[in-house]
Amino acid sequence: MRRLAVWSIAACIPLLGQTTINGSRTVLGSLDASGASSVTVKRGSGVPAAAACDSASEVGRVYARSDAQAVASTLYVCSQTGAGTYAWELVQGGGGGGAPTNASYLTMGSDGTLTAERALAAGTGLTLTDGGANGNATLANAGLLRPHTKRWALVLPTGGVSQSSLGEVSNILGNASAVAPDSNNGQLTNYASAATIDSNAGWYGSTAWRTGRNVYGAWQVKLGEITVMRTWVGLSTGTFSSIFGSDTPSNHMAAFRYSTSASDTTWQCVTNNGGTPTVSNSTIAPSTSATQLLEILDQGSQIVFKIDGTTRCTINTTLPGTGQNLVQYVATRTLEAVAKSIAYATSYVEADK
Repeated sequence: MRRLAVWSIAACIPLLGQTTINGSRTVLGSLDASGASSVTVKRGSGVPAAAACDSASEVGRVYARSDAQAVASTLYVCSQTGAGTYAWELVQGGGGGGAPTNASYLTMGSDGTLTAERALAAGTGLTLTDGGANGNATLANAGLLRPHTKRWALVLPTGGVSQSSLGEVSNILGNASAVAPDSNNGQLTNYASAATIDSNAGWYGSTAWRTGRNVYGAWQVKLGEITVMRTWVGLSTGTFSSIFGSDTPSNHMAAFRYSTSASDTTWQCVTNNGGTPTVSNSTIAPSTSATQLLEILDQGSQIVFKIDGTTRCTINTTLPGTGQNLVQYVATRTLEAVAKSIAYATSYVEADK
């Protein structure tokens, strides 16, 4: 009788120490681990699979990442994020509790663990410099319209048959007419050629822009037609006849070309140092409804071509030679006995003083 009493008392004392379970075990009912120092339900490399958290029965699952990461972000919990929607939420990040992944973050780039971030980008006329971790992200003027530090020229439509020029003398080709603003364009001046083969429309400049001085040009233009014609918009050392008489003129130049005689269907980016040009496809077709902003940036070791603010070509071969004086061309030539036209909204060229 005494032995039985002693055994009963011993059976009531909680067992101390650790129990190791090998293999699978099924627990029916609630498993209370609130007194445990840690609980790991799943451990693996990379972010958890979406399929492991896509139903109400999976809410509450815990996943711990075991692979090395640039920042400490290791613990995920399967949560209900809306009516009938479920997702892994990061609950432990660098320095403590994790930030929500569905907040409207402004970031330097997209991140796989965020769902609603916005990436910061520089628009037309701006540059973005990332100073790295713990540094600054700096937006700066890329050089557009800086008359206090640059020599520049601006040509604008006047609303009549002439155009207003600052720092440029323009030579008119064809018949000019004013085009009133509409839903696609502001004030334009349109130039139309005669209905004679090799007749021209547009204008070209007289001011020299010297290579090696960070030359930049921007032209807003649209074509009236896209058939049987040759168009050049940009900068070159050549005479008008030498440039518009060929698809591959042997002049120093950096210009956009659209020529059906060269089988162009899109704007071509062209550079030349007085020999055989380098031609690169922008993949963007000329517009006949709304003006396109064509930009050329001489960056010394390369020339960048942009259309409507997006870089389309970067060329680092056959660049215009050092010490060349370029003039601007905004014109088209008909290659049949049918009139062709080109319209423009603004022309801006600058270079270091």
